[in-house]
Amino acid sequence: MKNTKIMNMIVLGAFIGRTRVVRIESILAALRKVLGESVRQMGSLVAPDRLRFDYAAARPTTGTELREIERLVNEEILRDRAVTKEVLPMDAAKARGARTKSGLMIGLGESEADILRAFADLRQAGCDLLTVGQYLRPTAAHPPVAKYYTPEEFEAFAAEARRAGFLEVVSGPLVRSSYGAGRLYDAVHEKDGVPCAT
Repeated sequence: MKNTKIMNMIVLGAFIGRTRVVRIESILAALRKVLGESVRQMGSLVAPDRLRFDYAAARPTTGTELREIERLVNEEILRDRAVTKEVLPMDAAKARGARTKSGLMIGLGESEADILRAFADLRQAGCDLLTVGQYLRPTAAHPPVAKYYTPEEFEAFAAEARRAGFLEVVSGPLVRSSYGAGRLYDAVHEKDGVPCAT
């Protein structure tokens, strides 16, 4: 049980206003300060009235810890830092730590050559991070699944993507683009020490 990760969620509602901005990085920093560096982002939802931040931790979060996290996030919000927007050429953005990410859903009838060509095209376009997941038919009105790939095939695709030059890849039957984003961010940050602005 010592390596078990507990899925948790923080929902911030009252914190989000028209002039106040919560940066995902601020929430993650508060979580890590209170719960330890092993906390990993597992996804998020940004809506006009709330922000949901999903994370994995080694144990359940207590009420006292949640209040401390809330206090730290509120401190950050109350600083009311100006939000700036700057449009940079891709090379300049990457020099500042920006990473580009894309995701593929496979199982719609593509060949292995199609998948490898997509990897090459994404790398040629400058894509750094990749998620690869299994297409699952959401309703009968959508196209049927042409092929269910095995976990081993997903591992092989991840290896091919890394050989193609992606900095990090998350590949598996249940991987979704947003679900894998936190793991991609953490892996690249640990490799190069540069905070990723994605």
